[in-house]
Amino acid sequence: MAPSGTPSLEAINKGRAVPLVEGDFDFAWSYVDGKPIARRSGPDGEPPMVKFLRISPTFRGEYDAGTYSGHYKPKHVFVLCDAGTLSAGFSVVVEFWRLGATTLGTPPAQAPNSYGSGTFWKLRHTGLKGMVPMISAAHFPDDPSKAHVLPVDHLLTYERFKAFGFDPNAEYLYALTLR
Repeated sequence: MAPSGTPSLEAINKGRAVPLVEGDFDFAWSYVDGKPIARRSGPDGEPPMVKFLRISPTFRGEYDAGTYSGHYKPKHVFVLCDAGTLSAGFSVVVEFWRLGATTLGTPPAQAPNSYGSGTFWKLRHTGLKGMVPMISAAHFPDDPSKAHVLPVDHLLTYERFKAFGFDPNAEYLYALTLR
């Protein structure tokens, strides 16, 4: 029996090409060639960030009303990233990039089309431990040029870093020159 507020297995399986059984992992967020592994239909055309705002129980009324739609429209949005921009931070950079923000810094170490959300396991008899990813993150399933490295609009090169005296805040200083 599903805990209160949890959809039933029947509801979860609606529209699935491969139905889940109790104890399965849900790979509904995983995609191969731009198509979800578990569902028959593909992802919505809008960015996931917008979709999540729309379905948020605390924000939906505000979103649907549209009262403040487009209220704050800065002329430029700069998103700084570096090799340590990973996981949820990486997803935020991708979403802002899709929405037209200018990226600068160095490309994140995470590949846009990669695996993540690992779960740990331990073999009962041998004690061997490991980790396996539970999702396939395909931010650019139809664009092989962005599959391995998210390009940044303004790369913080060695020369630029040197121009700022190797200041640890060079990315921020560089961003201020682009206003």
